[in-house]
Amino acid sequence: MTRRRFSSPYCFRPAATAIALLLLALLSAGCNSGRKPINTDYLLNYEQADQIDYTVAWQSAVAVSAAGKAVAIHPYDDWVVTVESGRNILTALTARDGHDAWEYQVGAHLEHLVGVVRDGNTLIASTQSDLYFLDVASGRLQSQQRYAAGNTAGTAPTFFGPFIIYGTNDGRIIYHHRDLGLMHAAYRLESGQGIAQAPVLLGNEFAVITQSGAIHFMDGSANSRLWSAAVRDPVDARPAISDHALYVAGRDQSVWAFRIADGKLIWRFRCQRPLIDDPRLIDGVLYQAEPGKGFHAIDALTGTAIWTCTDVQGGTVLARKNGQLIIWDKDDAPGATGSSFHRILERDGTLLGSARCPNVAVAVADRVENGNIYGMSTAGRIVKLIP
Repeated sequence: MTRRRFSSPYCFRPAATAIALLLLALLSAGCNSGRKPINTDYLLNYEQADQIDYTVAWQSAVAVSAAGKAVAIHPYDDWVVTVESGRNILTALTARDGHDAWEYQVGAHLEHLVGVVRDGNTLIASTQSDLYFLDVASGRLQSQQRYAAGNTAGTAPTFFGPFIIYGTNDGRIIYHHRDLGLMHAAYRLESGQGIAQAPVLLGNEFAVITQSGAIHFMDGSANSRLWSAAVRDPVDARPAISDHALYVAGRDQSVWAFRIADGKLIWRFRCQRPLIDDPRLIDGVLYQAEPGKGFHAIDALTGTAIWTCTDVQGGTVLARKNGQLIIWDKDDAPGATGSSFHRILERDGTLLGSARCPNVAVAVADRVENGNIYGMSTAGRIVKLIP
């Protein structure tokens, strides 16, 4: 396999490295006293990348305050945007080489950043009370909008035509007009039951799930409910959706398939443990991890198991490459910050390689087919892997 030269704002050459790191430490002490020191060790090395048949493209670091953690990555073709929880720091890196482009602190210190979305050259960050519109290339604040009183955001924002829609903690869907900066409409689903996740879009319709496990499928254009269903326990995993069905994996030890047309139950795949990992739908196959049992490939039409890889006990498919699935499994133990990557054969679930990564706390891919994979530690170390 051809390996790319390590590219980073902090180069790892023996003689120059010591000088560079000393200068970096001095600069950090003088300018960034509120930040954690940057760890320059490899977050994921070449041997680990080989296990999933990927190559390390670059490694870099982003700002993390002393009391905060790096918690999210939003990858795009040109930029990679990370989120830090302590001071709500957004950092943009160039996707090509990982160089730091800008930082921006969103909102006041005690505000909670609930999500980030992008629209063309504008990055939109949402706290519970405000929207911040930033130029994605420079980080310059273009404008700021406040949500209407009483409409505190409980989920990340989602684009829906001219609106940004989100769920509240008291069970409402809010349509916020992003051009006018005003609430356009609202729909109450369940009194006292907050909405657990951002809406899942399908054309002009979308699904939302409340904290009780109730599922509501909405006609967004008409602001009306098309159907409702329910699973037996709350849902941690983000559902998968197709034109045919909505697939929900819940703590009730089941994967449920509800028909998009009317919400009728199509099938139920029973498991032995609560399900917490996101299901992933690829070409008519639903992939779902079951702790203690294995990683299932399920026929999305019938709900029957195609195969089970017992060597992989958790995780979600990040990407597919040459008939192989790349799975990321985050440690579920309280306080754990590590994870594992696995590569399995799409045809029959054979395990082809695994890499244990004690410091990778977040991992995403920019697309499913031959996607670039980004991993990040809570301390802000970030690595890009290319297929």
